[in-house]
Amino acid sequence: MSREEDHKRISALAGVDESGAILPPPEGMRIDQSPSSFWRTTSFRVLQLNPLTPREVEVLTELSQGDPVKIVAASLGVGKDTINRHLRNMFNKTGKRNTAGLVALALREGWIK
Repeated sequence: MSREEDHKRISALAGVDESGAILPPPEGMRIDQSPSSFWRTTSFRVLQLNPLTPREVEVLTELSQGDPVKIVAASLGVGKDTINRHLRNMFNKTGKRNTAGLVALALREGWIK
């Protein structure tokens, strides 16, 4: 699937078409229901776009193997503080509070393998 197709699907889910026109709500959505609660209560799952940089993906992939920060830092040729900075940035971007939650999200969304 191309980035353009992804963008079109996400725009459709957001309720706006390419020209900026507002689309009607999805079938089954009540007028008093927020879009976010509608999507949470349906079997349809909205994919999250990957907010991570390529370097953050590399760091997270290494961390997902279970190695401690010190080992990951050495294997990537950086200091522990750099790895911790990448982790803080990823926590801020995703709303996750720990590495396990971050790895679980990244695996579920296909950001890492």
